[in-house]
Amino acid sequence: MSKISQNKCGSHLNINVASGMEVLPNFINLDNSPFLIFACFFGWLSFLLSEKYRSKLSKFSQAITNKQIRIHNCKKRLPFYPGSVDHILCSHFLEHVYFSEVDNILADFYLALRVGGTVHIVVPDLNCLIYDYTNADGSVDPLVANSFVESLILSSKNPPKLMFRVLDFFGSFGLNHKWMYTKSSIAEKIQNAGFVLDDSSGKESFPSLNFRRNDGSIHIFAIKN
Repeated sequence: MSKISQNKCGSHLNINVASGMEVLPNFINLDNSPFLIFACFFGWLSFLLSEKYRSKLSKFSQAITNKQIRIHNCKKRLPFYPGSVDHILCSHFLEHVYFSEVDNILADFYLALRVGGTVHIVVPDLNCLIYDYTNADGSVDPLVANSFVESLILSSKNPPKLMFRVLDFFGSFGLNHKWMYTKSSIAEKIQNAGFVLDDSSGKESFPSLNFRRNDGSIHIFAIKN
């Protein structure tokens, strides 16, 4: 496995795993979106795409040009030496991989981090979705159940379009959810990987503390002791 050079941001090595278009400064942003591959041919492909996909391709093309993002399959081992990483942000990625695969991903995070290194995990909150559903009058409006199932993004009403099938073939992880979590269920997985949860004011020092705040997501902060 080839390792990415340390290229530390200041004196710290911060990693944004499966960044998508959430490219952060002072982080090494990793992603494996097919758009990153296609972005190299943006000039040739742009006229073939709808505005939605053309916009995404353009953003990835700019990120590559500015060396803000690096191609890496985030389901695989991180390309860093054990104990070399200071902080890992992993946002809205773990719900897109299978339940059993998450254990291996978290174990790799633990291996990559130095002692005292930190991890910030962000996933959608299943409890919030359930709360919205149970407080809607589904007995009167049958669309409430349909809306709830759609919000889980576990499947879709209709067979996928060609673009979806192409992206799925190339391994895009952001198409469907594979598993959903409550705060306690994702926290248990993180603890089982060896991390110590940090619910105290100590998390104020986490480089990604303010990332996606107040958007209804679960945020878990933890430390490798």
